[in-house]
This record gives sequence, structure tokens and C-alpha cells, in this order.
Amino acid sequence: GAITDAALAGAGKVAALSHRRRPSGQYIGGPKGLDNPQKLAALRRKVTGLAREGEEGRFWYERSSEQILDMVGGDVEEADKLIQAIAVTSPGTPVKANFDYALQAYSQWKAGYPIKSGRFPTRMSEKMVDIFAGNAWEGRKTDDFYNNLMIHIDPERTGPVTGDIWMLRAFGFAKANEMPAPQQYKFMTAETQRIAKQLGWEPHQVQAAIWVNMKARSENVDVKRLTDASSEKLGYISRPNITSRCRKPS
Repeated sequence: GAITDAALAGAGKVAALSHRRRPSGQYIGGPKGLDNPQKLAALRRKVTGLAREGEEGRFWYERSSEQILDMVGGDVEEADKLIQAIAVTSPGTPVKANFDYALQAYSQWKAGYPIKSGRFPTRMSEKMVDIFAGNAWEGRKTDDFYNNLMIHIDPERTGPVTGDIWMLRAFGFAKANEMPAPQQYKFMTAETQRIAKQLGWEPHQVQAAIWVNMKARSENVDVKRLTDASSEKLGYISRPNITSRCRKPS
């Protein structure tokens, strides 16, 4: 049903009680200038609006993980490795390029070639060598993007909320070209969980909807088109031709 301004204002008051504040009134972890319950309620209206506008993309994680599992013929271990590769090549990388990098590395591994891929190929390739060898990489258990992508494959591993520059921008942080600091991440996670409770969604679905909407706005495309980006990227890749698409590292 519709979320009324009165309900959001009330939720803002609840949030005001749960967020710690500095003597100046500033909410710890919130964007600069967020220093009273009215501003917090207004921020919640804005971010909830972004989530609702991006509703078409709220199942992004579910759809992507399902397609990845299908792509590898239902092999859970293979899907897990590919999703880990997607996670380690995701920082600072657009969606299509992110999937390209991970799939390229996966194809190289399947073909028996050395792995060389990623926006930062030296560091990222080293991690992917470990991944495909079955070794754990630092941050795996706490990487929310990885855990959220694993939702269709292993729901027990679903993480809380993925935080990135797009979420920072949605919440109005001034330095929104960086990854969130711990207190910013904590603030955004708490607010996203509250929005999820209001809308009757899962927290990762709220984050996905916001993320898709913010990305669509930046690329001047509609939400549905961006939502289909991963589907387009994964849909034309079938298990038999993974290795045939491989590009040998130069």
C-alpha cells in the first residue's frame, strides 16, 4: 500500500531515537547537516521514493544468482566461484564491465590459461587465482555483495546491505565518490532495514532498487533497461561455449 508522509515522519522519529547524535545535533554516520528529526524524516522520504521508483530492479540479486547457477549447469561450487570473481572485480567497476571481467577470468581458468582480468588486474587476478583454486580470500565472509548474490544458491549466506558509492549518493553524502566509512555504512544499513520493514521487502531488495534507480539516472536510461543489464550479459553465455569465448591473456 501507499506509504504516507505521516507514517514516514513517524518512522523518522523512531529513527531519531535509535541513531546516536553529536552535541551539535548531527546524526553520527549520517550526511553532513543531518541534525534534527525533521531532516531525518525528509531524507527517509527521499530514499524511500528512490526505492519505490526502482522497484522493477529489486530482485536484481535473485535474478542474477539464478542465471549464474543456470549458466554453470546447476553446479553450486562453480556458481560460488564465479560469484566470488564477480565480487572481487566489482569495486569501482560498472555492471557490464564487472561481469565481463569475472567471466573472462572464469573462461581463462576453464581453458587452463593464466588469469589476467579486472580493472586492477594484478591485485584482482591474484584473488581470482585463489578463488578458482578453492582457497578463501580476505573479506569473503563479510563481503555483502558476494553474500547477496548467493541468495538464490545458498540463502543462509545472504548479507545485510551492500554499501557503495551509489548508496552514498542516494543518501546525499558530500564525498560520494568514495566507499562508505564504517559509521556511514552502519547508518545506511539501519535506514535501509527500516525502509525494508515499511515496504515489506528484504533489505537487500531495497538496496538493489535504490542502486538500480541511481545507476539508471546517471546513465539516462530507464530502470527496466538497467535491470536487464546482467540478464543480457549472462543470458547469451551457455555452459558449452564458456571456454570458446575465452581470450588468452596477453
